[in-house]
Amino acid sequence: MKKEDDRNWSAYIDGELSVTEVEKFEEMLSEKELQHLNNERAFEECIGNALNDAPACPENLFPQIVKEIAQEDKKSFLKLKLVAIAAIAACLAALFLFPGQEQKVELVNIVPSSVEELQSKSLTGNKLDDINKFLAEKHISLELTSVVGGHHPKTIIGAGMEIVAGEEVVTLLFTCCGRPAKVYLLPKGSKAEKLVMNDDKDWKTGIQAMVKKGNYRLAVSSPHNSESLLAHINRT
Repeated sequence: MKKEDDRNWSAYIDGELSVTEVEKFEEMLSEKELQHLNNERAFEECIGNALNDAPACPENLFPQIVKEIAQEDKKSFLKLKLVAIAAIAACLAALFLFPGQEQKVELVNIVPSSVEELQSKSLTGNKLDDINKFLAEKHISLELTSVVGGHHPKTIIGAGMEIVAGEEVVTLLFTCCGRPAKVYLLPKGSKAEKLVMNDDKDWKTGIQAMVKKGNYRLAVSSPHNSESLLAHINRT
């Protein structure tokens, strides 16, 4: 990628681009670059979420230190400044060291737990024609190709529907090395896509890899490395 794109790269990761700018920038990238970019973004958001979920500074600590500063009005300005800096440092330290304040993260488990779970959610047969007919009926301009071969043995279970951000989303259901795997077909610009891309850390915890194809963003979720499934879904 050219050096002049570095600024857009950073702005994309930081979520500073508009929806239109995001679309234009993504169109300039190869699938490999887009995957690398999304991996960087997910990594930075993971760090940010960890900091945001840290416990708050104890309520009485900062006011008490401010009170002590006020009582030191006869001291030099420099000393007051140093005390103020110490107060800030104390609050920052309390985020990590204050006893009894453990970080708690509630996770939504979107990773399929079993092959049986996916089989129960399938609305089609496991034949390519059945699944591609289902995609056509849903006006989805994607096509599933054979998943035979490759380093990871894969089989097709079928296709289903789930509600994501209040919208119906089609899912393609598989096994990969005997483990359950699910691919979400997220319409471009939909609330579902925005949820997975920008808003919900719990979704990011469950998504293994993403790629943009046509008017859709494909997101794979599995307890096993099933990223290769994305290569078997093509534009029509």
